Amino acid sequence: MSTIAIADVQYRQGFLEVMPGIHEGHINLEAWNVSPSVSPLPDSVTSHLIQDKDVVSNVELELSVAQARVLVGLLESAIRDVEKKFVSGKP
Repeated sequence: MSTIAIADVQYRQGFLEVMPGIHEGHINLEAWNVSPSVSPLPDSVTSHLIQDKDVVSNVELELSVAQARVLVGLLESAIRDVEKKFVSGKP
């Protein structure tokens, strides 16, 4: 299991979790949106600092390998766009 804590934009903070093989041949992608009142966001969604009431929403998706590859491509494309526009200092 791999989980990423995301808190750069506090009102859109939460966790992404990626797990292979919950359903055969699929990758499970789970997202939790955590209330901005939880500050700072802990490193783990299982932290005792997060209570059930703090989880605003939760979704799980089962991606086929092909769908996961499409998602990776879309993320890589978005990364390039952000790096061009914001990281390189261009307007």
